Amino acid sequence: MKKTIVKVLILLAFASVVYAGVNSSAVQQQGSAGKFVPTEKLSADDTVAFPVDI
Repeated sequence: MKKTIVKVLILLAFASVVYAGVNSSAVQQQGSAGKFVPTEKLSADDTVAFPVDI
């Protein structure tokens, strides 16, 4: 029983290392998104108020 648990834990550790490697390479391939320039300016009167339960 202990051997099975150890094997599962090793498999999970290996899978997480592989997944982390895939994620880091995907992040490195992406470039900068650039600067965000808003196209509209809204005043406080034009916005929608959402009810908040405090």
